[in-house]
Amino acid sequence: MENETHTYSTLNLSLNGKGVEAYRILPTANRDTFYFYAPSEDIRPSSGSTGVHGKLELYLNNELIQFDNFNFHKLAQRKTFAGEVFKDSAVQTIGSFYNRENLTRDLTTFGFDVWDTHVQSDVTSEMVDGDPFLDVEQYIEGLVIKGGGTIMHAMPKKGKSYTSLAMAVSVDAGIGELWNVQQTNTMYVNFERPPDTLTRRLAGVNTALGLAPSRPLRFMHVRHKRLVDIMDALKWQIETHNIGLIIIDSISQCGMGSLIEDTTALQITKALNSLIEKENRAWIGIAHRGWGSDHVYGSVHFLGACDVMAGIDSAHSDSTGEMGIQITVDAQNDLPPSNPQVIALGFDEMGVKAMRKASLQEFPDLMNEEQEVKDRIVDFLKSKNFKKPKEIAAGLGIKGDTVRPILNRFKYHPDENPNGIFVERDRKYQNRTYQFQEKQEKKQPEKEKAW
Repeated sequence: MENETHTYSTLNLSLNGKGVEAYRILPTANRDTFYFYAPSEDIRPSSGSTGVHGKLELYLNNELIQFDNFNFHKLAQRKTFAGEVFKDSAVQTIGSFYNRENLTRDLTTFGFDVWDTHVQSDVTSEMVDGDPFLDVEQYIEGLVIKGGGTIMHAMPKKGKSYTSLAMAVSVDAGIGELWNVQQTNTMYVNFERPPDTLTRRLAGVNTALGLAPSRPLRFMHVRHKRLVDIMDALKWQIETHNIGLIIIDSISQCGMGSLIEDTTALQITKALNSLIEKENRAWIGIAHRGWGSDHVYGSVHFLGACDVMAGIDSAHSDSTGEMGIQITVDAQNDLPPSNPQVIALGFDEMGVKAMRKASLQEFPDLMNEEQEVKDRIVDFLKSKNFKKPKEIAAGLGIKGDTVRPILNRFKYHPDENPNGIFVERDRKYQNRTYQFQEKQEKKQPEKEKAW
């Protein structure tokens, strides 16, 4: 039996939905089986031309024998892997049926075919029927859509964290005091603050929304860590606790590099979007603005990667002592234009104590600047043909990021916003143009004459 030679057919690789796999069933009395597995998420070509890299796991009868992350195309690495496997006593006992040479040959086949097998699942195509009745489902109406991401941006100390925490509690508890929401389990990923700070704020937000101060919310405190380093733990938490909404506070503290670099923005947004591969999940990312800017600090790819971009501004009321927070949607996918939303926050010596829906009229400082810009845009367009937002901004001597949200908010649409005053000419995003139109007063039907 020691010298018996066994001939095996070529190893056959296949896909199992999460990776590339292959089985080698041995002609032993127990039908011992080697299982080769390479997770798809780890299979990648090298940045140069040295071959395909990835993780390989080898099991014998469902027991992990060895794993490594190496170059599938390097013979020396495959031979080393085979050598390590045959140091295992369980493998040695079946060496007369399946020896090191047999394993090296199977590793050669696996390494040669793994990439071609992997790409069959990496990019697929399908025929899709259009469905005009397919609803856009939302966790927070007008702000957070299922299967998408929202970025909320503001200058520091403008109420971003209070707003995001109120959103988290509202969705987690399924209460509509401030927004129309759909309930789902929510997790708040804290990159910025000491845990005690958010514990105290949570109690205040709970109280303000009519809940018990001690009502729990799931937090993941990762201060001083990098997003890339916690991705596996974050995904595990999401799967284990069936999390539907993930809030990242904040994008600026993710530790991925300079936010003005396109590569950094793409890495952050790719990571965030990988968290919501299931369509019933969504993320909210809190971001900062640069000095003198009305948009999120950093690369334009932040705007390209999210489904809703919303700005936050705040002001105080001298009469009530409340803080007014205005949430303005600057850009959106699959949602109609919307008016700014305003919430009022009341405070005492312990922190926030009350939250309620409010109006712009209650906080004139929020309203005056926007109304002034809107009036100037109207005056500018009254005597001109269609103009791009950047042309309007240049003509008025103001920032382009101030113009586009107002055009978007007061854009005419026969069904969604019939009272809109700015007509948009549909083109690609950066080439869209606008013209002012006077509101058309509806004519009252004439009364029938009495005969």
